[in-house]
Amino acid sequence: MNKKHFFILLCCASGMLLTLAGLYAISPLTKGIYRGGFDRTFKNQSSVNEKVIELPYNSYYIAGVSNHNIYLGNWTNHFHMIVLNTETLDSQHVTLRIKNKDTFKDIDRFKLKVDSPYFYLTHGTMPALYRGDLNKREAIRFMNDSAFFSDAEPIGKSSFILKTYSTKNKSLELAKETSTSLGIKYNYDILEKVNDGIFCVEGMLHSNKSKNEIVYVYTYRNQYIVMDTSLNLKYRSNTIDTFRHPRIKVLNTESSQSQMLTGIPTIVNSLSSVDDDHLYIKSNILAKNENAKSFVEGATLDVYNTSNGKYEYSMNLYNHENLPLSEFRVKRKKLITIYSKYLILRDLN
Repeated sequence: MNKKHFFILLCCASGMLLTLAGLYAISPLTKGIYRGGFDRTFKNQSSVNEKVIELPYNSYYIAGVSNHNIYLGNWTNHFHMIVLNTETLDSQHVTLRIKNKDTFKDIDRFKLKVDSPYFYLTHGTMPALYRGDLNKREAIRFMNDSAFFSDAEPIGKSSFILKTYSTKNKSLELAKETSTSLGIKYNYDILEKVNDGIFCVEGMLHSNKSKNEIVYVYTYRNQYIVMDTSLNLKYRSNTIDTFRHPRIKVLNTESSQSQMLTGIPTIVNSLSSVDDDHLYIKSNILAKNENAKSFVEGATLDVYNTSNGKYEYSMNLYNHENLPLSEFRVKRKKLITIYSKYLILRDLN
């Protein structure tokens, strides 16, 4: 199986896992839920300055956040963007442009990311990285694009951190690609393999612009990694749950050229966001002192201090109109959440 097919399968697998996590979140069952051997310290979050915005469709996702705007991409219209002002709630619908886009294959695999004043259109199986000015709205190709990737995080206007597949090690790795230099710089030691080297290191990639740091949160185990923007390790730290090893089963095909998950894996960390000195993680593990009904009918966010790696507190977010949390972002102590077609803004106290 070639690298392109591998990344298509990996993206499909990631989508199925998110679906499973969503189904788990809206399940009415409270009996028989596994309780971890740990306690949470809950902090009440009031709904002061809560603002609810109904989006046109349920296919929008958070592409980026600046000091005054939220930028929303769309999974079904990949060159459409909504710019939402966080104070006035005024919105602007924008069409982004790429030259000769009609000649592209798999155009539905483009993903929008915004790091003001630039926007980026990424395509991991082409592969391609495009950059454009938010005011001009047209993107041009600006990277060597020599590696397939399943995620790409911009760090400044000319560099990306990639979650990519290494043919050398046959595993997922983190790498840095820069438009001003040839080649890609891998760090083969940053993601610690404990099983297959692919699913066991699956996780969420974040850029903490205010601290010039990269944060990686594992999906199937209780650990996150903090690095500098050259992927040098600063420290590893554990989340408060007790899942130190991924609970996954991986099957090798007869040809030994591909791998697949068998059964439903235990998703420990399903969503995350970083803001200045704090990392926010949506946990799928119920604590000893936690109300099971609140856990099932909402989302539990654990908050960690990225300066020292220590757990600080947790908060519970209730579902909106019986819809589970599908995505969130924190920016300057403002919590941005999406529940299907509803976007909610809250000030964190």
